[in-house]
Formats: sequence, C-alpha cells, structure tokens
Amino acid sequence: LLIGEERLPAKLEKWERFHRRILEFSPAQPASQNDAQIVARQYSPSVVIESDLLNHLVALARGSIGRVCVNISRIAKFGKSEGLDTVGLQEWGERPLYTGRAPVRSRSVA
Repeated sequence: LLIGEERLPAKLEKWERFHRRILEFSPAQPASQNDAQIVARQYSPSVVIESDLLNHLVALARGSIGRVCVNISRIAKFGKSEGLDTVGLQEWGERPLYTGRAPVRSRSVA
C-alpha cells in the first residue's frame, strides 16, 4: 500500500513484471471532516477536539490525512499538558498547526 504516490502507476510501467502484479490502483480521497473525527477518536481518546478546530485543521491540511494526524496529536498533547478535557479554536488560540509548508526565512535587518 503506497499512499500519496499518484504518479507511481505510470512510473512502474517500465517494469512490466512488477507492474502486472499490482491488482488495483486506487487513488486516495482527500481527508474530510468525518475522517478527522474518526482519527481524533483514535489519536486523542482523552481530549475531545471540538469541530471548529477540526474544521480549521482539515482546511489547513489541504486533503492530507497525514497532516490531520500530526495536528490531532499536537492538539491532544497540548490538551493533556494544560489539563483540558476539550480543546477548540478558543483554547488552541494562535498556536501554529502543521501545514507541510516550509518555513519562510525572515530577513534580518543589519
């Protein structure tokens, strides 16, 4: 199972003996709010993540379930460390979420 390798089928055509052994190529669907709720129950069983925060992180994840999982883990850790049973946008505040984008280097003023 290879997720996130959209061009893999075309690349494997070069190696017929390997390519013909793959029974099905099926593209992954973008992560949804429902997917995030299911993952949150698994990754954050003791801290409830409110739907407003889940909606926000699903939008930032741009369809990547991996980014959703990373953020849910971060939120769960934050909730536990702060002694919270529930974390929403208000509790999360301005803390950054993982987007997969590289940080932009700020220019220092000399």
